[in-house]
Amino acid sequence: MSLRVLNPNAEVLNKSAALHMNINAAKGLQDVLKTNLGPKGTIKMLVGGAGDIKLTKDGNTLLKEMQIQNPTAIMIARTAVAQDDISGDGTTSTVLFIGELMKQSERCIDEGMHPRVLVDGFEIAKKATLQFLEKFKTPVVMGDEPDKEILKMLYEVLADQLTGIVVNAVLCIRKPEEAVDLFMVEIMHMRHKFDVDTRLAFDSVSWEHIFDMLAPLGLPDRFWKWIELWSLFSRILHSHIIAGQFSFHPKCHDLGITHICFADDLFILCSPDYASFHIVHNAPLEFHKFSGLQPNGGKSKVYFGGIPEQVKAALCGLLGFQCGTLLVRYLGVPLISTNLTIGDYSPLIDKITTKSGIGIRRVVDWSNAAMLKHIWVIVSNQNSLWLQWTHVFVIKSNCFWTMKAPCDCSWTWRKLFQLRPIARPFVRSITGNGTSTFFCCPSSIAHLSLISVTPSAWQHHITWLTGKFSRKDFYNIVRKLAWAAMVEGLVLDHGSRHPDMKRRAENCYILTCFFYSNAEQREAMVAAERRSVDERVKKIIALKNKGGDIIALRRAKRRNMERLVLACGGEALNSVDHLTPDCLGWAGLVYEHVLGEEKYTFVENVKNPHSCTILIKGPNDHTIAQIKDAAVRDGLRAVKNTIEDESVVLGAGAFEVAARQYLVNEVKKTVQGRAQLGVEAFADALLVIPKTLAENSGLDTQDVIISLTGEHDRGNIVGLNQHTGEPIDPQMEGIFDNYSVKRQIINSGYVKNYFR
Repeated sequence: MSLRVLNPNAEVLNKSAALHMNINAAKGLQDVLKTNLGPKGTIKMLVGGAGDIKLTKDGNTLLKEMQIQNPTAIMIARTAVAQDDISGDGTTSTVLFIGELMKQSERCIDEGMHPRVLVDGFEIAKKATLQFLEKFKTPVVMGDEPDKEILKMLYEVLADQLTGIVVNAVLCIRKPEEAVDLFMVEIMHMRHKFDVDTRLAFDSVSWEHIFDMLAPLGLPDRFWKWIELWSLFSRILHSHIIAGQFSFHPKCHDLGITHICFADDLFILCSPDYASFHIVHNAPLEFHKFSGLQPNGGKSKVYFGGIPEQVKAALCGLLGFQCGTLLVRYLGVPLISTNLTIGDYSPLIDKITTKSGIGIRRVVDWSNAAMLKHIWVIVSNQNSLWLQWTHVFVIKSNCFWTMKAPCDCSWTWRKLFQLRPIARPFVRSITGNGTSTFFCCPSSIAHLSLISVTPSAWQHHITWLTGKFSRKDFYNIVRKLAWAAMVEGLVLDHGSRHPDMKRRAENCYILTCFFYSNAEQREAMVAAERRSVDERVKKIIALKNKGGDIIALRRAKRRNMERLVLACGGEALNSVDHLTPDCLGWAGLVYEHVLGEEKYTFVENVKNPHSCTILIKGPNDHTIAQIKDAAVRDGLRAVKNTIEDESVVLGAGAFEVAARQYLVNEVKKTVQGRAQLGVEAFADALLVIPKTLAENSGLDTQDVIISLTGEHDRGNIVGLNQHTGEPIDPQMEGIFDNYSVKRQIINSGYVKNYFR
């Protein structure tokens, strides 16, 4: 007698129930990921066991992070992840196609068809679809300028800075007759030690979002032009900082502050050296070329601290500005970090007393008058940025006189609401059009009388000469001045060994030394370091005496050292004994950049840039991760696939609709027997891509499919416009898919259904 013991918690299913369980698992995985597809796809929130939250719509990330139990679903997830690892795209499409094939298979099997017959039809349809794909693809001819050939395939709006960076990075590491090795592209990001970095803030601004936000206010063009222009100047100045041409003010180095912008005033803080002053002189000139604006030399001043008089005169002569005297005052207020003394604020009080002309004794009366003038601006509906912003974000649809003060309002707004009872009795409106409002100020109310002499809230301290400047010009300039770009060389995440070493070197030779390659060699090096340091110092001194200023980096990463040899040439050595010029590499420019407490060394203008670095930036870790994974990494692999395939496939669902019509109208007629149903099921499964795109866009899927198939039957190759639901020409819109990605999706869908 034999005895078989089963796990009491195990589930035993017959073949029919097991088949439906596997099909349901594939359909469930499809339902989870289908809302991700396309630009209108939704973002999923993943909550980890430790409570960490991740927001993403990337199918590869979701499949890696999800806890999947069903074996069939695990197999599908691994297939899709492998697809992303190799080709960089098609993860969600693979899951959708496999799930739809399972759904079509379930319908046929429920009607009594044997799975073997169904798979025979799938195999015929797969071979026919791959043959059709070869005819359907669009060739990309790589000529002498392959970057332009690839960018031609993109719509003009999509060919932005990031696209050019990705394309140039792949072409930089590409070698003739060899496969493209994307490991030679280093992706780095630079973050300030604070969460908010004032120098990088303008780099992460979405200008379209700002203009969309300002548009409902009905603001005059001059307001958003001011925003654009000041940001443009910040980019110009920041580009010189990255190039190592500008030195920080000693008190501003740790925070990385270079300048402070007000309404139309500018404070530039720098070190008193000729190089920095040369940048301060050239930056406004460069800004003038783009904007037509230039500083008013008669109202601009230079303030020095602890600088000899002859140096002051020379630097002021370079800029053409007057030499100011400390303390620095802005709108009459001293800009100092210590407490104000009587000597500091007495001129301000004297100015108020003199201008008022009524001999006031309390500054609080002047303050109340200034606040009441804000109330007058609110009720008189003047054309000002502050007023329109107030009506949209503070007052909204309420009445200023009766609304309750918001709990989160500022001290200024609380003061305005407190002054309403004082201001309300003296507000008068002129009858007629009902739009003119003024204050009736009795002489008995002293602080109300001050309103007529209170200075306006908008004061222009420095005058700028305006010129023509369009929004389109601004976007073009921003793209040119953005410093986050592809570096044909290396970016090392550490700086020079000694603070007295140079921070910038041009036309320099590169010595690469591997003093250890494993832990044992490192321990031996540390033990011998002290007794050998004198000999090394003597050799360095000997080299320094020959006229070379050396920049030395210690304990660099092995990956960077290997890439350094590939990019700069030369040989990696373990000793400087018997050093010859042939052992050295070469770079046109090496400089150090300090960001907060982090140091970065840039190696550029190398002879053979077979390795490069892409610098990306973002306001937070989530944005940086999205750019690195969803944009740059996938973009690199997409460009690599295009170069290796030398072809692309029309996107927006155009291929799926064309392939489906080809299978139904031509291939199905050549198949005998019940295998025709398998061909038809395979063809219908291809439509899951355009159907999902339409569904995610809020369109009617039946109307969309009827419209697309009708256009195809009339001889037009069309895709789906997700904004309008109308057919479009994908080639004219610049919407393409990789040929290798489509081919892999077709193969993966068939194989997984074959092994179910």
